[in-house]
Amino acid sequence: MKTNLKFGIATIILLSFLHWQCKDEDVFFPYGDDAIGFNFDWKNNTFDDLKTEEYKFEFDPHLYFEYTFPDFSRLTFDPSIFQLDISPSECSTVKAVVRRALVKKDMVANGVGTNSNNEILESSGMFYLEIFCNGKSVNLKPGAKYQIQIPVDQSNINPEVDLFYGEETSTGINWVEADKNPNNRLNVFFSEWEVDSFGLKTGITCFPERLKWINCDYFLKFDSIDLTEACLIVSTNPGNDTITFNAYCVFKDYNAVLRPCCVKNSEKICFSALPIGQNVIYILVGKGKVDYYLGYVEKKVEKDEMTQIHCQKKTLQEVKDFISML
Repeated sequence: MKTNLKFGIATIILLSFLHWQCKDEDVFFPYGDDAIGFNFDWKNNTFDDLKTEEYKFEFDPHLYFEYTFPDFSRLTFDPSIFQLDISPSECSTVKAVVRRALVKKDMVANGVGTNSNNEILESSGMFYLEIFCNGKSVNLKPGAKYQIQIPVDQSNINPEVDLFYGEETSTGINWVEADKNPNNRLNVFFSEWEVDSFGLKTGITCFPERLKWINCDYFLKFDSIDLTEACLIVSTNPGNDTITFNAYCVFKDYNAVLRPCCVKNSEKICFSALPIGQNVIYILVGKGKVDYYLGYVEKKVEKDEMTQIHCQKKTLQEVKDFISML
C-alpha cells in the first residue's frame, strides 16, 4: 500500500513538473498551420505602420516642375509628358505619391528587396512613384522621360550602376534592367545639381521611361564564391493569434536586402543563391491580430543551411527601433 501511494505521489509530481516545463516553451508551427503564414506582397497593408514616409504633392502637368526631398534627392518633370485621357483643361493639376527606399532599413520597412532573378543588386536608391489625375492613375507618354537625382558621395559611385524597373511578381518585386542591355548605361549619369542655397550636390541622375518602382543600382559579383540555398524555420508561440511574417536576408557589407524566393515543404521560407561566407542578418517580422513579432539571427551564410529563428512578441515601437539600426 505504501509503495502504491509513493508511486502515485511521484507520478503527480512528475506530471506537474512536465506541465510547468512546457507551459511557456516556444514551439515550432509549420507553414501549413493556420496560425502561421508568409507574405510576399509589398502592398500588403498588414505592415503599413512600418513603412517609410509617403510624400504627396501636386503640380501642373503642362509646366516644368521640380520637387526636392529633405536629403536633396530630386524629381524633375518636363511639360506634357503624361498620357492623359482627358483634355488639358480637365487635368490642370496632377497628384504625385512617392515612397522611397534609399538604405537597408528603408527596404525592410517597405517590404522590398534587391532581388534580380537569382542575382543580387546593391542599390543607390529606390523610388516608387504614381501620378494621379482626378483620382485615376496615369502613365508617361511613349518615349517620355523624367529625372531622378540621388545624392551619392563621389567616392562611392560604382561605374556599373544602371537603371532597373521593378516587376511585381508572386514572390515580390523583381528588378529587371530598364533597357535589358547590361553594357548600355545611357539612362544613368554621374552629375551635379544646384539646390538653392545649399550649393552643388553630387550623385546619380537616372532617366526612367516608366513610373512605379525605379531603382538605380548594379549587380554584386560573387564570381569566385559558391552559392547556396538558405532556409528559415519560425519558432514561436502564437497562442490564439494568427501571424503573417515577412522574411529578409540583410547583407552587412552591402546596401542589399533579399526577399525569399519560396516556401519549401510547407514549413521553410527560403532564399535562393546566397553567397557562402557573406555576413548577413536573417530577419522575421510578424504581425498578428494586434501584436508584432520579431526574430533574427546574425551569421555567415553556410552551405545548405536551415536556420531556426526564435520570434518573440514585440511592440510596434520595438520593431521600428530594431529596423532603424540596420
